[in-house]
Amino acid sequence: MTDEQAKARAMIQQSLAVVAQSGDTHNVDDYVGCFTDDCVIDMVSVKVEGRAGVREMLEGQSAAGIAPSGKMEHHLTTCRIDFASETEANVTTYWMLTASRGLERTGFYRDIFCKVGGEWLIHHRRPRYLWSNPESA
Repeated sequence: MTDEQAKARAMIQQSLAVVAQSGDTHNVDDYVGCFTDDCVIDMVSVKVEGRAGVREMLEGQSAAGIAPSGKMEHHLTTCRIDFASETEANVTTYWMLTASRGLERTGFYRDIFCKVGGEWLIHHRRPRYLWSNPESA
């Protein structure tokens, strides 16, 4: 591993932490700031495109009471980072979601990070569930 890759890994892991925690606290600006301008979040039932689309999705969740602040926590676990080039990395991160009653879901993110202006940002995110608590809404 080169020094540049070590620095990139640290920046990618920091971005993953910021996006998880800002999603949990519903800090829309910090969350959106972790994505490229032309990002894609490719969920099973919906595809969100661009920072404006990500912002609209989060603000819609907040307005609908789907993601109230302080009610959930994402816990990131195993993370694998493979560099495709000096400016792109393929990242797989497993996660658990807890709420007041305990474990809600588990899954993983398949992310493509791109280096943009010295920052490593999520260009493409594909979240997938592995398990959901049958008592979850």
